[in-house]
Amino acid sequence: MNFKYSLLFFVMLLICIPLFAQNQKILVKIDLTQISNHNAFEQLKLPVYHRNGDILFIGIDSGKLASLSRIPYSIIDHNMDLSQTYIITSESHKPIKWNSAWGTLLWQSEFQILVKTNTNIKSLLFQTGYMAIPLTNVPSYYQNQKMKAPVSNLQSRTEIQDLVNQVNPDSIGSFIQHLQDFGTRFYAAVTHPAVDNWIRDQFLRMGYTDVVINTFLYEDIPQYNVVATLPGVTTPEKNIIIGAHSDDNISFGTADPLINCPGADDNASGIAAVLETARVFKLMNYQPACTFRFVAFACEEMGLLGSQAYVQDLLTNGTQVKLMINHDMIATHDDNYVSDYVLLQPYTGFDSYTLFAGNMTTTYTDLVPIRGLYDSAGSDSYNFWLHGIPSIYFEELDFSPFYHTGDDLFIHLDMDFCSRVIKSSVACGATMSSMPYPITDFQIQDTGLGNSLKISWEPSPEQDITQYKVYVADSTEVWNQTITVNGTQTIVEGLLSGTQYHIGFSCLNSANFESIITVKEAVPYMIPRTPTNLIDHPVLHQVDLSWEANLELDIVGYRIYRSTTAGELGTLINPSLCTNASYVDNAVEDGVYYYYTVKTEDLAGNLSNASEQIYSRAVSLNKGVLIVDGTANGSGSSYLQPSDVQVDDYYNELLSDYRRTLYDLTVDPQPKLADFGAFSTIIWHCNTAVGVEQAYPSRSALQEYLGYGGNILISTYQPTYAWDLNSFYPKTFVTGDFLYDMFKISGVSYSTSARFKYAIPSNIDYPAMRVDSLKSAAALNHHIFKIEGLAAAPGGEVLYTYGSDYANTASQGILNGTDVGIGYFGEDYNTVVLSFPLWNMNQTQAKQFVEYILMNKFNEPVGNNDSTVPIASTNKLEQNYPNPFNPETTLKYSLAKTSKVVLCVYNVKGQKVRTLVNDNRQAGSYSILWNGKDDNSKQVSSGIYFYRLETDKINITRKMLLLK
Repeated sequence: MNFKYSLLFFVMLLICIPLFAQNQKILVKIDLTQISNHNAFEQLKLPVYHRNGDILFIGIDSGKLASLSRIPYSIIDHNMDLSQTYIITSESHKPIKWNSAWGTLLWQSEFQILVKTNTNIKSLLFQTGYMAIPLTNVPSYYQNQKMKAPVSNLQSRTEIQDLVNQVNPDSIGSFIQHLQDFGTRFYAAVTHPAVDNWIRDQFLRMGYTDVVINTFLYEDIPQYNVVATLPGVTTPEKNIIIGAHSDDNISFGTADPLINCPGADDNASGIAAVLETARVFKLMNYQPACTFRFVAFACEEMGLLGSQAYVQDLLTNGTQVKLMINHDMIATHDDNYVSDYVLLQPYTGFDSYTLFAGNMTTTYTDLVPIRGLYDSAGSDSYNFWLHGIPSIYFEELDFSPFYHTGDDLFIHLDMDFCSRVIKSSVACGATMSSMPYPITDFQIQDTGLGNSLKISWEPSPEQDITQYKVYVADSTEVWNQTITVNGTQTIVEGLLSGTQYHIGFSCLNSANFESIITVKEAVPYMIPRTPTNLIDHPVLHQVDLSWEANLELDIVGYRIYRSTTAGELGTLINPSLCTNASYVDNAVEDGVYYYYTVKTEDLAGNLSNASEQIYSRAVSLNKGVLIVDGTANGSGSSYLQPSDVQVDDYYNELLSDYRRTLYDLTVDPQPKLADFGAFSTIIWHCNTAVGVEQAYPSRSALQEYLGYGGNILISTYQPTYAWDLNSFYPKTFVTGDFLYDMFKISGVSYSTSARFKYAIPSNIDYPAMRVDSLKSAAALNHHIFKIEGLAAAPGGEVLYTYGSDYANTASQGILNGTDVGIGYFGEDYNTVVLSFPLWNMNQTQAKQFVEYILMNKFNEPVGNNDSTVPIASTNKLEQNYPNPFNPETTLKYSLAKTSKVVLCVYNVKGQKVRTLVNDNRQAGSYSILWNGKDDNSKQVSSGIYFYRLETDKINITRKMLLLK
């Protein structure tokens, strides 16, 4: 097969693969270790649908993806669908091996897999030992907080020891045996309602009056959560959940779970812990400070569905939960170890609660706690943790060899061991009930003296708080200073300037129970801290700046510096100190880029280091046409892969009579309003089938630009994918959608079989356009593909419709007559969207169209604001030769008339490396040699560099590669 046609076949094959589905919620992965400012990240309030340690899985609307512009993230699913996305995990804590039959792999760690599937994943996992957990449909939100367990609660207390002493192995064994005797507790078994009624009756027999059965459906089968409540005395609005799951499953062996599924360890032992704790509390007439809820969760084995439904109810009702204690398989014990161990499964962010549980275990039992794997998604505590509820998860270390078989029987269990685990759980619950609720919103302020910090807080709402404690630790995180306070603030002194300290805060009540300690980090400085988050807000003929205010107590104001050269501090532009964290720069020139930094000043006159430098430029809408090159740079060997030079030359010819500037997305992929706002018109093109999505992050900046009255003409493959990440066809857009509101597009259709050849004008004002036979394949009868058919919304004008040489009834002609050009010409702004690439069209016809739009619709002035001075088309910057090069290369350019010329080399960060020309030049052709050295005569490193030609008429940028 000819290479050209094999390449064409490959490209056609790719476009036949659907990229995304209908839902436009995107699932992204964010690694918290890559986030520098966790407080700022927390304030974004991003919806978290799953978490594994420091990895967050965020579901975000496609229109809000731009809010992550400063955050490292990766898209793992362009079309998030909660009904098709599952966590696959193993309760036996064994690594998981991926199986492609499960669906599409989104993410994988050693012990968890995130998969998207439209198969019955639960049936595929039958007898694998794995379980599939659907993503929660109620997201949580990241909280940036650390906590520690207080040591003051370690001493044994009589009232808690009395409760622990009543835990009875025989009682526990009786509960387990009764549950086993049902034969099966499988979710679909006919005995399932009887099991839940029996659990309810046990609570009633103990004397509980508030016992309810909450019902939900799974596979149209009713499932039941059984909940008994013991009201609190002093803080009844706070709740502790004592939970376990009541169902079981068979993953191994030949037993039929509808008939034989005894589940003595998994999880009759867990339900026995719930029942035994409830029995002991009633037996001892225990009057807890907060409310206890004893819950038997249904359908855990089918994906934690019972706890998911229960947590959703808690969130809907605004219920406050201090702690969730989960019991899942706690009765298998191996005597081969030196000590008797119990496994505590930790959850990220709540290590303090796991440590607390370990403290209670060693204080009230002879068990030795061992920390397990983080963030287990295989048991009900996961759903609580995911929604920010502190969770403790008890499990046996000696994992049952009879797990998920018909031999999971009472005879294999150790009731003495099980009772000691439950004693530990009872101690945890009773102690936590008496502990005050932790205070998380205390404030830390730097005094600015270099040796002290001010700590302040609002009083606890709980009535019997007697004092507060402030803890101080250095990098060792061992408390080396404790301050007891009766008021609402204190000063921590004796610190070292520039040293990071861990500041802990807790409260104590009249019974001398201390809350969990909330921990924050702070650094005392003598010199003011460097201002952060400097942001530009370009407006008409001025630039507004804002930044995060410094919180030191001795700050008097800010100094703002401006330069026209990147990397230079420049000059001070505010003669008097700016006392607010914002500044308006109205002394700017139209079209000029400025580089801003900010310094903070304190009472002693100390200045901070300069902030990170940002660039900006005022909105002026008077600098001609900006050509945004979104076309992927190709080899130039075929019409499918135009080179950067070919595309630039093509658009320079189309716009030869207009003042124009080139912006290449390969140089800077995220333009902002400062890049757009100086120009009266934007021409945005993407003439390759790949790379169109580069437009998407620029939506908000473009919307701001159009809000000032700008014009834009877009020529791209698949504009609804480019600007909305859409690839579902047909699709309708409505008010509130970017495409509908800004471009007046109400719908789109597409077919991989359709072929496009003609842009048929809607009226005689627009020139007919056809595909250039030299930029199309004879094998396709000189048609092109991947062209969307659009539909105009109210206010949109149809400019062109889809045309081909094929009948409307043929698959190639199925899009005939649909819109391929839509314009909006309003009093506020003007837009034109073409769903075909102008690059592939006859150049003369394309130029006629562009000139008609710019002159008659956009009112774009010809030349340099002077229709008598057009820009000559012979102004060129050629590709360097050789390229790649080592150590030198030649750069050539030509001028149509005498002009001031600046030719510079830049690195990939946009920093100027070398100025090659900065002088007036007469019309003619020039060449200059670059020896790979910077302005300081130092040899630069290997890599990609850009060279830019600037005249009073054009800016052109090209890319080159230095290899050593």
